[in-house]
Amino acid sequence: MRQNKAFVPFHANSWSIRWWPKMGTPTSGLSSKLSFEGPTRQARWTLASSSQPRLLSQTALKEAIEALVESGDVDEVLLEGWRQRKKSLEFARAQDLYDQGRVSEAAKLGLAQAQAKMAENCYYGDCVEADYQRAFEWATKAAEAGNTEGQFWLGYAYRHGVGAQKDWAVAVKWYELAAEQGGSTAMANLGILYYDGGHGISQDLTAAVSWFRKGWEAEDDEGSGTCAWGLGRCYYYGKGVTKDLAAARSWHKKGADEGDLDAKYQFGKFLLRGEGGARERLEGLKSIESAAVQGQRAAASFLKKFDKLSADKTGENSSSSSAGDDDDDDQEEEEEA
Repeated sequence: MRQNKAFVPFHANSWSIRWWPKMGTPTSGLSSKLSFEGPTRQARWTLASSSQPRLLSQTALKEAIEALVESGDVDEVLLEGWRQRKKSLEFARAQDLYDQGRVSEAAKLGLAQAQAKMAENCYYGDCVEADYQRAFEWATKAAEAGNTEGQFWLGYAYRHGVGAQKDWAVAVKWYELAAEQGGSTAMANLGILYYDGGHGISQDLTAAVSWFRKGWEAEDDEGSGTCAWGLGRCYYYGKGVTKDLAAARSWHKKGADEGDLDAKYQFGKFLLRGEGGARERLEGLKSIESAAVQGQRAAASFLKKFDKLSADKTGENSSSSSAGDDDDDDQEEEEEA
């Protein structure tokens, strides 16, 4: 008995499926052809006994193809071809939705880029209500698909314990995967984790310096400011490198120029104190104020203390020196890379 058969020749803008239905189907015993061509993928269904093709709707076309696929009468090679074609169409649809700003819809269709964006939105409450558990779930999907941003956000979840149990060893794993793809924000966070140590990983100052340098030199410059701040911190305390206040000041300036808030705050203090270079009180205050206005809490606290000392009329030199020499570097608020 003749078995149902099908083939799917693919071309640039057209493809078709042919099969011979089994006995008992509405087109019993007749050779049929299903094809659709061109950018609009208009479909035509032709029976061997009919010279006039009949135009199918997209819905009818989809149902006809799915029925054929589910029938099991398509060999593995052809079935895989159909699956790849379907996946390609779904990806194109998802990308189109993402480009239109319909991120949630694109994420549900499996677009990793959109899933990573949903993770970010759920963490910060942008566009949707903040939801750490949903953020973690979206980040996991994107990360497992190999998306750099998804890997970063999954590392973020394990670093901060949001949506998942805090585990820096696991955070390092995902940050390293993102770093391997050139993600400088992941490199910056690896530097911070190895600098601090804890929660499942040992302090490794050599690794911290290495990651900060890689992040600064990376083509992706999103995390470059944080990496410069990290290197400045290493040089200031002599951790992983020889202590060098001039180098520390220089790296903090680079970080401040890149917009990193921690770097702006610390660079302002370098200027106020005259550490690693000339003392520039006015410029120092401007840098600290800039950080405070943008939300750097340690900078805001520093300015309140500075203003109070100035109001007590202890003298310009005394007030600036007292405020500038109050070493609260270890209490600084780290800007998330």
